[in-house]
Amino acid sequence: PEGARSYLLATPDQPLAGARPLLILLHGRGGSAAQVLGRGRLPSPLSLWLEIADRERWIVVAPNGVNGSDGKSGWNDCRADAPGNPRVDDIGFIKAIIDAAVARGEADPARIYVMGMSNGGIMALRAASELGERLAAVAAVSAGA
Repeated sequence: PEGARSYLLATPDQPLAGARPLLILLHGRGGSAAQVLGRGRLPSPLSLWLEIADRERWIVVAPNGVNGSDGKSGWNDCRADAPGNPRVDDIGFIKAIIDAAVARGEADPARIYVMGMSNGGIMALRAASELGERLAAVAAVSAGA
């Protein structure tokens, strides 16, 4: 409902036939998909997942958050004490990414993972709460509430 959303997709250099694990990496507040994949001014430590994913033949998706009221990109992680967070349907966005990858036959629906850092980590925990039956595992890094 908020309009078009974007993400970066990384696939293995030598893909396997059939569905593969899907890892969704969520950037922190003020970050971006490019930054979380190591292409920003200050690369994220999460960019190491690109090397792991290529070796293990995983798909990595890095979505872009939406600018909140403070002009910084981030996630609607449901914290009432974070008024700058955007008020968008990020769970719907993550679900749409999963649905599209599974429908294309690229992602194994039993091996869907979400990992985030900071605001993205709290968003990953929200995803665990709301999409838990669809996720194999969730990890939050530096995500204090």
